[in-house]
This record gives sequence, C-alpha cells and structure tokens, in this order.
Amino acid sequence: MQLDGKKLSFTTILLSGFIDYAGMAMVFPLLTPLLFSPTSEFIAADASQLVRGIWLGVLLSIFPLMQFFFSPIFGALSDQRGRKGLLVGTLSLALVGYLIGVFSIAVTSLPLLVASRICVGIAGGNCSIVSAVVADLSTSENKAKNYGLLNMAFGGGFTLGPFLGGILAHRFGLVAAFSMAFFFVALNLILVAWKFQETFYPSKWERKVGLFQAISHLKIAAKSISLRFVFLTLLLSAFGWAFFTEFVPLFFYDQYGFSTGQIGMTFGYMGLIFSLSSGFLIDPIIRKWGISISLFFSLLCSGFSLLLLLFVEATYVLLLLLPISQFFLSFIFPSLTSIISNKASEQKQGEALGIYQSVIALALALTPLFSGGYIGSHPTYSVVVGGCFMILAAVVFAAFQIFPSRVRS
Repeated sequence: MQLDGKKLSFTTILLSGFIDYAGMAMVFPLLTPLLFSPTSEFIAADASQLVRGIWLGVLLSIFPLMQFFFSPIFGALSDQRGRKGLLVGTLSLALVGYLIGVFSIAVTSLPLLVASRICVGIAGGNCSIVSAVVADLSTSENKAKNYGLLNMAFGGGFTLGPFLGGILAHRFGLVAAFSMAFFFVALNLILVAWKFQETFYPSKWERKVGLFQAISHLKIAAKSISLRFVFLTLLLSAFGWAFFTEFVPLFFYDQYGFSTGQIGMTFGYMGLIFSLSSGFLIDPIIRKWGISISLFFSLLCSGFSLLLLLFVEATYVLLLLLPISQFFLSFIFPSLTSIISNKASEQKQGEALGIYQSVIALALALTPLFSGGYIGSHPTYSVVVGGCFMILAAVVFAAFQIFPSRVRS
C-alpha cells in the first residue's frame, strides 16, 4: 500500500472508531434510567431494585458476551480474507441492530431491546479487526502512539455520544436518541465502504474458525509463557474497568440524583479527558518512562483514584476528581494492546488481538451478568470493586516484571 493510501486508511479507521463509539455510547448511559426511573414503562412499577439491577445486568452483558464469541472469529477471518469486507459486513449488521433498537423503544418492548443488543454485540466483534488494521499500519516503534490515537478517537466518540444522547433523550425522548445512534452507524458504514482501503492481503495460510474459538483462545492465552501474565493483567484491569464504567451511571443516579441528561453530560466530560489524555499524553510519557513503568503506575493510580470517589459528597469535587481517574485509565489498554501486538507475528495480528478482545469482552460480559442485581442494591460497589481490581492488576503486573522467573514457575 502506498504512503497516501496508508494515511487515508488510518484516518478512516480513526473516524470510524470515533463514529462507532459515539453511536454505542449514545445508548449506553440511557439504560440505567430506562430501568430505574419510576415512570419507565419497560418494567413493572413495583419491581424491586434487585430485579431492575438484574435486567440492567442482562442488557449490559449481552453486548460484550457477543463480542467475546465473535471478536476472535472476525479477527481470524480478517487474517484469512482481509479487513475491509468484514468491516462492511459487521457495520451492516450493527445498522440492523440499531433499527430494531429504535423500534423496541417506540413500542416499549424489552425482548426487542434484547434482540437489538444481540445484533449490535455481534457486530461489535469487529473491534479485533479495527485493532488489526492499526497494527497493519504501524511499526513496533509507533504502535503505542497509534493505539493511543485510536483510544483518542474512541474517547472522542465517548465524549460526544453520551452528551448528545442525554440531550436528545431529555428533550425529545429515547426514540430520538436511539435514532441518532442508527444514523451514526449508517454514516460509519458509508465512510468505510467509500474511503477505507484494504490494509492486509492474506497468504494461503488458513486456520479453522468456529463459534467457540474464543474458548480455545483463552486456553492459548493461559498456556503462553510470554503472555499469560500480560493477559491476566488485562483480565483484572478489564474487570475493574467494567465494574466502574458499566455501573457508574447507577452510582451517579443514586448518590447525586443525576438525571438522564446529567449522566450523559458527565460521561461526555469523562470521555473528553480520556480522549485528550490518549491523544496527547500517552506517547511522550511512554517515550520517557517506558511502557511497563507507565502501565504499572496507571493501573495503581487509577485504582486509588476510583476509591477516592467514595469520600466525595459535593458534585463539584466529583467533577474535579473524575479527570484524574480518566487520565490514568487512558493509559491502560493502549499499553497492553501494544505489548500483545508486538509479541505476535505479522500474519497473526488479527488472531492475537482477537484473544485480547475476548479477554476484555469476557470481563465486560461476566461483570453485569453476575453482579447487576447486587450492585443494583449497592451502587457504591461500582467504584469499590473497580478500584480494587485495578490495584490487583498493578500488583500482578509488577510481580511479573520484577520477579518474572519466580512468577512463571
């Protein structure tokens, strides 16, 4: 691929990531008030907090559960058949999913909303393809920087999505917010189909791809001597991320009485800090201190910054502390992605990053599925458990780096 073609594809994939996350994040913060608002018609008015929390857990877990199974499939298929065709196909499925979502809100149907989350979750498995595209267009020297830029694009979408979704839901209702998400995915599909150029031309190498490939990928991750503790660090940090991001809207709703619009604007504020940190601070800090030291301190400090939120009563103090946690959180996944990608061969980038996405998706799926009901009754646990998992991930990573031979044995 020519240099201009590489720049065009990289720019397109960044815009695609921005638009994709804007559409996804637009819907995400709306699920809590959809189920916990006393005036909601999606659930019986006399339903307990436990029942509402269980349903929230189900709706939150479907997306990453589908990602868990389909991310490694799409990643491996993209190694065999190229990236672009699969990106177009998965975005088309996402478009159908959001259309079902709009209809589910219009007719107040919880089963249709579940079906929508399934479709969108399967399509979300294309995150492994997006990560593989960045690897295709990067060298080992600039890979962390490029993944930081991708994180910045995700964060930018995460900034715009909740803000726009919250305003639309507050002024025009939930149908308007879900309709805008549908529009964003349609725009993303057009962009990729029109401007994205293929970044990987596979050889004749093929490997069997199946629905339960994610399970075998977890076994590969557990058996890899060089990567098992990197993946363990990833799993623990992903659990911490999941507990915080998936349930913090409930924390805001319960502790501060935030409305749907305020939750959306707060998520937008968090996403803005996350995005700016990813785009402008990751590369110079990693260049100065190295990727391992930067990752360790980002895990440790993000954990303690989340725990500090327990002691905050005033809203303005909350808004002062949230940027600190987002700054440290922004370092974690680009660093881990870069470490894993650098250890994989050029022909297996999609597969390696599929394993990476499977580990994250596993945490994102299990967290709300098995704890939604409990956190529905104890909202503060979103920051307690999230912070503790981040600190534990820092300890595991430090042990692997400082005493690698003893830990491996």
